[in-house]
Amino acid sequence: MEQRSKLSFKTLKGARAELNRLEKGPVVTTGNWSYYQILDHLQINAAYSMTSFPSLRSWWLRRLAGPMILRIILKQPSLPSGTGSITKLNPIVKGNHKKALAELRKTLTDLEKHKGPWAEHPIFGKMNQEKWLRLTCLHMANHLGWAKLKTDKP
Repeated sequence: MEQRSKLSFKTLKGARAELNRLEKGPVVTTGNWSYYQILDHLQINAAYSMTSFPSLRSWWLRRLAGPMILRIILKQPSLPSGTGSITKLNPIVKGNHKKALAELRKTLTDLEKHKGPWAEHPIFGKMNQEKWLRLTCLHMANHLGWAKLKTDKP
């Protein structure tokens, strides 16, 4: 299996540029998820940041360890792959990636306009807009690194 591309987005503008590039298609993925799954996952998590996550980890993780880990993560150019994920357990699912892309774009616009309140992250706890936007950029770079145009050179 091929490795993911090392993407890094300082702002959502950079993430949008990668989405625009991938929109030219066809897109292939080098990881455990389809392009649709990647887009759907990114959209759902960005939306949760403005509402709430379905489950939270223990209070001590969200109040003590999580915020310390977050400070380190937010200083990095990218997230390591597979951190705390269960992606290997999910079968590849196909869906309408054009619809998922449109929904992700709308959610990113909503995210940039959102002034709060912000959801508590399941691991990192309470965060403000600046931290949520940075974490979203890191999250998007991680997952979009597994997607590439079929015509991209290895």
